Amino acid sequence: MSEKNISRLRRAKRTRMKIQEQEFPRLSVFRSSKHFYAQLFDSLGTKVIASASTIEKEDKAKNNNICLLYTSPSPRD
Repeated sequence: MSEKNISRLRRAKRTRMKIQEQEFPRLSVFRSSKHFYAQLFDSLGTKVIASASTIEKEDKAKNNNICLLYTSPSPRD
């Protein structure tokens, strides 16, 4: 392994250790070409506390529109 790669691995390990020492949750965001995905991890990074995505938002909007379509009274009534 080259010295450059060894140095990079050492820096990465140090960064991971500092992240684990923090006492507050971490936010991880992934952006695809069409949607955003976000996850909130606990301080150790072992459990997902909450997650959200733009797909969920679209699904809720579609479901709400369908419910409103069936539950709203007709203008002809």
